[in-house]
Amino acid sequence: MKVLVKWYNIYNAPGGPSAHAEWNLFVTCFMTLMGYNTERLAWTRNLHFEVPLSPVIAAKKARPSDGGSEEDLDYLLGSHYHRQINSQPICSNNALTTETMSSPSTPSLKLDSSAPLFPHIPALFYVLHLLYQELQLDELQRARASSLVCLLQQLARDLQLDEYVDLYWRDYPSLISGFTESCVIDQALIGQMQRPSFLTEEPPCVLSWLSSCLRGEEVPPFPCLPGICHRTRLLVLSYALYIIGDEHATSTDKSKYLAKLSAGQKNCASEPQYRRQSSVKVQFSSESLAEQLVVWLTSEGFTLKDLESVPFGVALPIREAIYRCRERPCSDWSEEVCLLIGRQDLTKQAHKMTLAKNKASVGSGLSLEPPATTEADEEEDGMSDIIQEVTGLIWSQDLRVQEVRRLLQSSRPVRVSVVQLPEVSDHEYIEEKENKLLQLCQRTMALPVGRGLFTLFSYHPVLTEPLPVPKLNLTGRAPPRNTMVDLNSGNIDVPPNMTSWPSFHNGVAAGLKIAPASQVDSAWIAYNKPKIPELANEYAGFLMALGLNGHLTKLATLNIHDYLTKGHEMTSIGLLLGVSSAKLGTMDMSITRLLSIHIPALLPPTSTELDVPHNVQVAAVIGIGRPPGPEMEYCTDRESYSLAAGLALGMVCLGHGSNLIGMTDLNVPEQLYQYMVGGHRRAQAGASRERHKSPSYQIKEGDTINVDVTCPGATLALAMIYLKTNNRSIADWLKPPDTWFLLDFIKPEFLLLRTLARCIIMWDEILPNTEWVKSNIPQIMRGTFDPSEDINMETMAQAQDYITAGACMALGLRFAGSANSDAFDCLYEFQTGYYNLQTGLSMILLAMSMVMSGTGNLKVLQLCRFFHKRTGGEMNYGFHMAHHMALGLLFLGGGRYTLSTSNSAIAALLCALYPHFPAHSTDNRYHLQALRHLAVLAAEPRLLVPVDVDSLKPCYALLEVTYKETKWYDETTVELMAPTMLPELHLLKKVNPENNWTTESNLSKETQHLKSILCRDGVLYVKLRAGQLPYKDDPQGWKSLLASTVNHRNSGVRAFKPEAISTFTSEPALVSFAEFFCKTSEEIKQRDDTLVLFSAMLYECVTQECPEMLPTYIAIEQAVGALRRRDLLQTFPLWQMRLVVDLWDSRVQRGPIHRHDALLTSEFLPVMKNMVDVALDSWLKENSSVLRSYMRGEALPQNGQSMALACFLVYRSIPCLRNTHTQLETVWCLFKPIPIPTSSRRTLLMLSPLLSPLSAGCSSLGDLLSRSSQLRIPLRDLLRLVPVLLGSASGAFPLQAF
Repeated sequence: MKVLVKWYNIYNAPGGPSAHAEWNLFVTCFMTLMGYNTERLAWTRNLHFEVPLSPVIAAKKARPSDGGSEEDLDYLLGSHYHRQINSQPICSNNALTTETMSSPSTPSLKLDSSAPLFPHIPALFYVLHLLYQELQLDELQRARASSLVCLLQQLARDLQLDEYVDLYWRDYPSLISGFTESCVIDQALIGQMQRPSFLTEEPPCVLSWLSSCLRGEEVPPFPCLPGICHRTRLLVLSYALYIIGDEHATSTDKSKYLAKLSAGQKNCASEPQYRRQSSVKVQFSSESLAEQLVVWLTSEGFTLKDLESVPFGVALPIREAIYRCRERPCSDWSEEVCLLIGRQDLTKQAHKMTLAKNKASVGSGLSLEPPATTEADEEEDGMSDIIQEVTGLIWSQDLRVQEVRRLLQSSRPVRVSVVQLPEVSDHEYIEEKENKLLQLCQRTMALPVGRGLFTLFSYHPVLTEPLPVPKLNLTGRAPPRNTMVDLNSGNIDVPPNMTSWPSFHNGVAAGLKIAPASQVDSAWIAYNKPKIPELANEYAGFLMALGLNGHLTKLATLNIHDYLTKGHEMTSIGLLLGVSSAKLGTMDMSITRLLSIHIPALLPPTSTELDVPHNVQVAAVIGIGRPPGPEMEYCTDRESYSLAAGLALGMVCLGHGSNLIGMTDLNVPEQLYQYMVGGHRRAQAGASRERHKSPSYQIKEGDTINVDVTCPGATLALAMIYLKTNNRSIADWLKPPDTWFLLDFIKPEFLLLRTLARCIIMWDEILPNTEWVKSNIPQIMRGTFDPSEDINMETMAQAQDYITAGACMALGLRFAGSANSDAFDCLYEFQTGYYNLQTGLSMILLAMSMVMSGTGNLKVLQLCRFFHKRTGGEMNYGFHMAHHMALGLLFLGGGRYTLSTSNSAIAALLCALYPHFPAHSTDNRYHLQALRHLAVLAAEPRLLVPVDVDSLKPCYALLEVTYKETKWYDETTVELMAPTMLPELHLLKKVNPENNWTTESNLSKETQHLKSILCRDGVLYVKLRAGQLPYKDDPQGWKSLLASTVNHRNSGVRAFKPEAISTFTSEPALVSFAEFFCKTSEEIKQRDDTLVLFSAMLYECVTQECPEMLPTYIAIEQAVGALRRRDLLQTFPLWQMRLVVDLWDSRVQRGPIHRHDALLTSEFLPVMKNMVDVALDSWLKENSSVLRSYMRGEALPQNGQSMALACFLVYRSIPCLRNTHTQLETVWCLFKPIPIPTSSRRTLLMLSPLLSPLSAGCSSLGDLLSRSSQLRIPLRDLLRLVPVLLGSASGAFPLQAF
């Protein structure tokens, strides 16, 4: 309490101290409390207090004078500032003069034993010493160590701890040499002091401990104060883990390396509260020591900012570990670990960033400019949100994306070109133009389906704005006067409700633009509800799209009820299908009840019959997944209901094969087979049998099954149930008949479905070649025909074409999204060959688009554009829909998405690409048009977009992709140029970027990590290696050939020219260093050696790709240069050089393999090390008497000799031998010389260290090593002392001989 009161009174005196004078106040207060008379000690008496005692009374200002005198100069030379500059880094706030500090000790300087802190002086001294060691490890705090050492040396001198005084002198020779005063403590009073057990005669030095650790010596636990010595604890355990190799040093074996000291009231368990916490969990396994170190450092809150403040020699092993981890980091490391190892690309990856929309085109090798369009045109076509930075890299050589936008735009009037013949009247000419416009409108109304696939998930809506929906413009312009042509003139008959379903599709296309990651809520969905009834169909499609992208789950239940009670058919269809898609596979009971209300067969027998539109019932059946029931046979448009029921049953039992749990008693396969081939109707059962007694009023069917209604649904249900099961018995059911008689009983469309179903059941037998496609055709169609047989050749050709189309469709499903060249070539051959049936051509075009989905293949685009131009003849609304769906699949999601081949994806594609397209825009008899959009459920993001971490721009990058081994091919590695579409992830083993820092994704363990990257627009941050230019700047790699020669270790520094630095790296620090320090200028024109040295530094940083090592190289060069010039102010730089050399020696001793583990591996460090050796050896040769005097315990030298001696002792790791005669004698005995003739003295001079142990009684070299290890001096440094030791022991070897 007395201590606190004393310090409080001094610190809070009127006016208060400045930051500059606070330390002086503390020293005076602290020493007074320990019993010192600070007025009697010279160095404390001259401490300057630079603040007035009162804030009111200020010092008078001196009157300015224009003249000067010699007294002014004397005042400046004796000022505190002058002394601070001359002796920096001396105590910054201490006014020390040589005269006062060198005054002899006065016996009257005694301590007051009644002072409060007098009994605790030893403990306080040791705590301050540990604090001093802590400050040595922080470059930002080390200046304070020079202030603290003045206090420490006084306490050590008074406690007669000579080794501590020697340690402080070695650190600050110029400063400590001037201190000679000591206070006398009576022997009777020493017993009153509480000398702690942890206060040892040998001072703990953390730098010496780290050096011993690097040399492989046994190290005792280093003392540590919890809560104070945080940096000491961190670095000691780091060296124990990484250098010693103890994996448990940071967990269970801390006590082997740290001796924690604790005061009575302080518990060591409270230590964690002083350190920064991190979310990183340390899990040690068989990882390398470097990986364990960086993960543990991150868990301790250690960052790059902390590493920059660690002295360069101490930090070198940590930087080495970081460098080794940087090469191949684990992809599951946290953001903090990636930031510590300098992988900004992985740090950016952890931010889960996505690509922002940017209309600027980049990466175009030909600098192609898109066609000039106004902003209004870009906004109104609904396709302006495609990320052109990415598409400009994927398709950089042409304008195919702009061509797709032109083909799929439906917001501008079409061109109606009709030539008026002379015999045609004006009225007839107008009718011709309107009929032509009606044909073109069939194409325009089919465009939204393809546009929805093209712009899939490309837009992030603004919640304060409604969703922009492009117009569906059904007008035209007739050249040459550009007159308007409209269908509402009444000159021709226009089908009623022609635009209902096209408007629905337009709404779906607009809604599918919304990305799944967008922030959408129920209020925004309701906000987009149109005010006019004409747009209700578009809003219905918008609701379905929200379900397909997963946002409809956010719609409130009350809003769903409100929409359904309106009774609007389109809205009900879109809402039911959307809700079902959003809740796909969840078995949500609330949605099940919602769908059941719209299916009369699922209502109780006594319930009131509801007037539910047929299309709504179809949507509900496909949504809930209900098999066909008896109600199907007595409704209008039974075909679509039957198909929906079959598809629903197939999706519920998808891929289960014969393992239909809970349905084995229903004989599902047999019933489906009966519905496919026909037969007698089975008796109805169930509570609803009375409701469906009424016969069909369309066809008199009798007791047999109408296969024209039931066959498509039953066939696809069988296909989906046995999908990929390779069940040959079921597949044989679906074989086409092998006789002409049986072939006449099957419609050609059903042959297509049977072939498709059979092929996808036998999934593994599908091969991408024409032979396999033709093998599906029955043998009777492939052989020669007998002219006498009554064969309808047109029927045979039609059946053969449909079977081929079914096989091609199966081939497209099998290789969907794979861009398999064999499959594409096979399909392209059938598309451009003899095949001319329009339905078959459309299906093969869809199959080709599935295979090349997301790739934008130019050949398929040409075919789509060819079919786009055909508007007459048999090109109806359904065929246009098929062709533009193919175009949308080809550029799925703007090239960011492709198709999956999972079971659910195949089921979705079967629903969407059912090979019976509508004949007109209101046709839903065979297939509900809304199901065409289910192809979205088969889309998956697989585009990998490299983004340069420095420029944050998409760029090119080579990827090394390794395929897993399968039964079709061995493990294969291919190179892909990203941005590229990856194959399906389950086929891959690993993905590794080339020419960049490695981010290897081992997909056997980390599939989820790569999936998360692909779902975030596929952004993969990359950082180019040194010498690797971006692909767009160096597509052939010729410019990087120079870099490859320099990057080889044996090329030498001379092969490197700093002027070409931009060829190797874009690191700003290295480029600036080369610009200002490595080029000849007026200032350094004559310093060629300096330019070579700076070039060597730059060479090291460039070739090893470690720009953060540049400050280390500069610090080493500055330390060596200061030593050679003999203008060092302290020995701290030599301590760091000692640690650097120790690390280098440890790597060299472990062999050439481990030498490359070090960062400093080429010519720079050996040159610097040799310079230090030459400088110290030359000093030793000239001043060996100084070293002898020190070892005899004589007075320390003054001026420059003191600093040079301290540098020699620190760098040679010579312990304190003063006044230790036994140790000194041991050293001399080791090198006791033998008589050698003068003539042979020069010859045997180099052998004297090896010969002298024999004369000293050493039986072997191991005995010599044992004796030298007792002194803890490295043998190589001990041999440097041979001239001094031999010269001091005997005169046989005079110094001049060396």
